[in-house]
Amino acid sequence: MMPNVARPPRIDISEVKAAAKARMRENGNYRRVALMLALMMLLINVPVLLMDYLSTGFIDLGQLDTGALSMLNLRLMLFQLLMSLLISPAFELSKTRYMLRTMRDRAGSPNELFDGLGRGSYFVSVRAALWKGLMMYVWLMIPLGMMSQGLVATLYGGSGGLGLALIGAALMAFIAVNRMLAYSLQFYFLAEQPRMGAIMSLRLSTMTMRGRMWERLKLELRLLAYILPPMLPNIASMLFLKDSAAFGIAMSICTIALWAVCYPVVESAMAEYFLRIKAQLEEQAAQARRAHESAWADASADDARSDSDDDAKT
Repeated sequence: MMPNVARPPRIDISEVKAAAKARMRENGNYRRVALMLALMMLLINVPVLLMDYLSTGFIDLGQLDTGALSMLNLRLMLFQLLMSLLISPAFELSKTRYMLRTMRDRAGSPNELFDGLGRGSYFVSVRAALWKGLMMYVWLMIPLGMMSQGLVATLYGGSGGLGLALIGAALMAFIAVNRMLAYSLQFYFLAEQPRMGAIMSLRLSTMTMRGRMWERLKLELRLLAYILPPMLPNIASMLFLKDSAAFGIAMSICTIALWAVCYPVVESAMAEYFLRIKAQLEEQAAQARRAHESAWADASADDARSDSDDDAKT
């Protein structure tokens, strides 16, 4: 029989959101965070836009056959993957560290975004992103296989293929959300203790989020009004399907602008939530230490009384 695991203390999500908004209204924090986020998005997206323009800007795409178009898209996808693996994690770690300092009332400069490129932070951030992606892939292998097998069976007229594909898609969505919530604190732990390492930070995030996933999801839902607007340009790009380079640049600029306007509140709320969890963990550790010291003192006192009784009998 498994022992009962105590549920972690609840955190008031409304208070977290209110505290994040209040912090953003103080001392120009909103302006500095918005500049930092805009700079981060520019550094990540501008190389991708330049690669896209250099690859397609001087070519008449209408004259390319299917194979050439596939190779062109593959090169662009590989470049984006390299950016997400080699550059984005460093900026993510710097952004997380900057937000924690801001929520502790230690205002900094947007230039601190480059701190993650230092030797002590860059490699651990890349390893953290790789381990996180690997674990996500392992968890999604089975539902992805079910969905693929169901789609293939449906295309070739097999029975039950559509149902299998739908079950696989639903399972994949559930597992993806679950793991994203479980791993959501990884970079916060790394920002606090870079020497912790990629694997340990991932494990610590998973352990800390046990019993808190619904709470974290509620926080995300409370912030939907700030999360959804930066997605609108990408949705417009998919709906209109324009091959114009100017249209792509315009949509990217809109995304960066909306991100800078909306996400300071989101990032500050996530940092505030982590700081409250950390305060709870530190309080629990302090209570356990005091209980251990009290038990040790009681045991020492019992031993002393026992020795005195033995001496008296002698």
